Amino acid sequence: AASVDVESLEPPYTYQGQQLVLGMIAGILIYLSLLINGQLVAQGVVEEKSSRVVELLLATMRPWQLMAGKVLGIGLVGLIQMAVIGVVGVSAGLLLGVLTISISAAFGTVLWLVIWFMLGFLLYSLAFAALAALVSRQEDVGGVISPVLMVVIIGYVLGVSILPSDPDNTLCAVLSVIPVFAPMLMPMRLAMGGVPGWEAALSVSLVLVTIPALVWLAGRIYGNAVVRTGARVTLADALRPA
Repeated sequence: AASVDVESLEPPYTYQGQQLVLGMIAGILIYLSLLINGQLVAQGVVEEKSSRVVELLLATMRPWQLMAGKVLGIGLVGLIQMAVIGVVGVSAGLLLGVLTISISAAFGTVLWLVIWFMLGFLLYSLAFAALAALVSRQEDVGGVISPVLMVVIIGYVLGVSILPSDPDNTLCAVLSVIPVFAPMLMPMRLAMGGVPGWEAALSVSLVLVTIPALVWLAGRIYGNAVVRTGARVTLADALRPA
């Protein structure tokens, strides 16, 4: 009949209902924005490739510069949209008394939302741009970018289905540190609260390390595939040295 008494060194974090709702809203906003703006990048790449405009542009710049310019241009528009929606929404909630949490916590959620949109957009859109360069028709865009879309969707589904009822879920906590899932899961966890500072810092650091490597990889695929029209370019051919 022996038993062990466990005494916690730190009191467990108390989650507030409003923070859980903010986490859900943050997940929905970043999911929709990443999908819409990421697919705009992919469609823009194919449009330039099919119209042969890209051949004129590449006469004055390098392929990776053209790709980066498209990603940053659309990303800036999405970033402004996300910031406006977040600030207006939180401000309205505080003024109308719908949100009773502290102002710092509310606007901290908006800040993290903007930061993670920027990181997630760079991460996913580079992959969208590289994969879209493999095809020459708009009808083929959905099929070629589907692997990246599935990663975004899996992160979103796990977040909205698990975190509201179990914010301390171990699976979501681990996946939120992995770069490919972090842009979806970490902003939701941060909005809900209770995330250790080292986890947030580690997650951001890993994404920041991944982005330069992805710029190089995506630039290589884009540069080798964007000028090839007609049949779909295989990923193996796009990765071969020019």
